Amino acid sequence: REREEAQERQRQAQRASDELRLRLPSMRPLDIDDVPWAEVRLSVHLEGGRGTGGMCPKGGVIVLQVGEDRAVCLRRGPSLASELIAWRVASALGIPVARSRLVRYTSQEFEAVLAAEERSRPRCEADEHMDRLREDAPEMFEYCLREARRRDGMVAVLEFVPGVRLDCAAPL
Repeated sequence: REREEAQERQRQAQRASDELRLRLPSMRPLDIDDVPWAEVRLSVHLEGGRGTGGMCPKGGVIVLQVGEDRAVCLRRGPSLASELIAWRVASALGIPVARSRLVRYTSQEFEAVLAAEERSRPRCEADEHMDRLREDAPEMFEYCLREARRRDGMVAVLEFVPGVRLDCAAPL
C-alpha cells in the first residue's frame, strides 16, 4: 500500500511537471540576482546538449516555477566554465544571450538552490536508492552527497526567456 501511494504521488508530480511544460510560453522571467528559492513550486527538465541518458537528466536546463507565473532556469555540469566564457564572448559581440550567474557549492545560496530543485521535481528511481542509502548507511550517504557537490562545484542560474522551442515555432 505504501509503495502504491508513493507511485501515485510520483504520477501526480509528473502530471504537474507536464502541465508546467505546457505553460512555459506564458511564464515571465525573474530577476536572477534575487530569486526567492523558498517560493519554487515545480520544475521541468528541458532536454538539450547531451540528452537525458541514465537515471539523472544530463544537458539542457531545469526550469523552476517561482510563484504563479514566474520562472528561472538552472544548468549544471562540468562544462559550465566554458559555457560562461561563451556567454560572455557572445554578449561582448552583441549577440543576445540570457543573463546568467554562477552559484558555487561553498555558498549558502547553493543549499537553497538544491533544496528548491529537489522539492520541485518529480521523484525518480535514483531518489529511492538515495533514500535507502540515507537510512542504511548515513555516513556513506553524507560522503556521496559531499563528493557530488564538490564534483559539480557550481550551478548556473539563467534568465528564463519565454517562448517556444524552435522546432515548434510556426513558419514566417
